[in-house]
Amino acid sequence: MGIHASDVRSVVITGDTAVKAAPGHVFWVSLSEAAGTARLVELMDYASDGGTCRWQITIPANGCQHFTFDPPIECQVGIFFDIAGTVQCAVGYK
Repeated sequence: MGIHASDVRSVVITGDTAVKAAPGHVFWVSLSEAAGTARLVELMDYASDGGTCRWQITIPANGCQHFTFDPPIECQVGIFFDIAGTVQCAVGYK
């Protein structure tokens, strides 16, 4: 794919967020939940809430998890995270 580490951007989000309103790739996701309730996180291929779910996980109460995607998850429309509740999410994308 010809992507270098310096090409990957990162952002920290805490709620439903359009990370990119154009096609892109997600390389990694780090999640943490500190409010004591398991929460659902979905990566949607869309520029707003909706679209095709490309990846999802329920993060356990008070949990922290990191995921590296090799190959990266491709989103053809946009990169949108649907985040329930109090989850903090760091995303590496291009």
